[in-house]
Amino acid sequence: MAKNNDQGPAYSKPSRLPIIIAAVVVAVLVIGGGFAFYWVNRPINKVNKAIEADDIETVDEYFDKLSDDDKEDVEEQMLDYGKDLCKAYISGKKDYDEVSKELDILSGGVLKGNSDFDEMVKEVEELKKSRDNFEAANKAFDKEDYEKALDLYAKVIESDKNYETAQDKIKECESKISPDVVGKWQCTIEIGPALLRQVGVTSDESDFKFPIVCTLEFKDDETGCMGIDKEGFMENMDTFIDIAVESVLKMYKTEYGMSEKDIDRLFKSYYGMGFKEYLKSYVAEADLGDTFDTMDFTYVIEGDKIIATNDQGNIDKFDIKDDTLEMNDVDLDSYASISELGVELPLVFERVD
Repeated sequence: MAKNNDQGPAYSKPSRLPIIIAAVVVAVLVIGGGFAFYWVNRPINKVNKAIEADDIETVDEYFDKLSDDDKEDVEEQMLDYGKDLCKAYISGKKDYDEVSKELDILSGGVLKGNSDFDEMVKEVEELKKSRDNFEAANKAFDKEDYEKALDLYAKVIESDKNYETAQDKIKECESKISPDVVGKWQCTIEIGPALLRQVGVTSDESDFKFPIVCTLEFKDDETGCMGIDKEGFMENMDTFIDIAVESVLKMYKTEYGMSEKDIDRLFKSYYGMGFKEYLKSYVAEADLGDTFDTMDFTYVIEGDKIIATNDQGNIDKFDIKDDTLEMNDVDLDSYASISELGVELPLVFERVD
């Protein structure tokens, strides 16, 4: 009997190739996806997107995670961005609130310690103060607080577009807060003791007073006048003549042994009148008109000084104090005449209205 070699259908093992391919595909997908995720989300990409969106906070958040090369590139971009912000404020295209937050972020982060950026930020801050001072000065001026306005206008810097206007306002404030000198002022000069010495009478022998009252009036239109109280002057002069006559009579009696009648007789023979009458007549005929004429002048105020100029070109200067005017600088001829009467500068004028 023949042997049967038929062993039935052969069994084929499944191929591993599809599994390997699938595994490779999965691996590629996993690795590639992870790489793609990393690539998309790496710090520089986030920073670049933030730069495109002007999202400075995100740039600052991821800046420290960048490589040195990326940091250098981002810093340059942020420097340009920061300078543009500063220029926008300086030119008036943006207000301070629009740029200040971003400038603070850049100064404390990406551009910290950058000298070029620090200089521009400093310029922005100085300009901000200047503009604030100008606005505050305008408000003070509108409220007629001219002293405060003057102080604030003076703080407006030259690089501020408001500078020229501020300079004009300074002059306007100064004109409005100039010391108020309009009105009448009075100074009393005592020449009694000096006159007594002229006729040989001491202060122990007489307490005679001869006050000369000088008056000043300053008007709104920068004109004024100065004068002397004529009535009071003549009244005191009458009294002084009586004292002078008694002193001269005493001298004549002492040195020449003449009586009062002898002296009167002598004067009548020469002048047709007695000694006392002669002196009074002499004073009456003396040219005292200029003494009592009112002197008109114009004046200007420069700081704390008044400079008055009369028609003859003489200049008098007054220092403005709290409640007085002090005349320290007068015409030399005028000063020579009053200094002979024991009058010393300054002449102090007090307000009388």
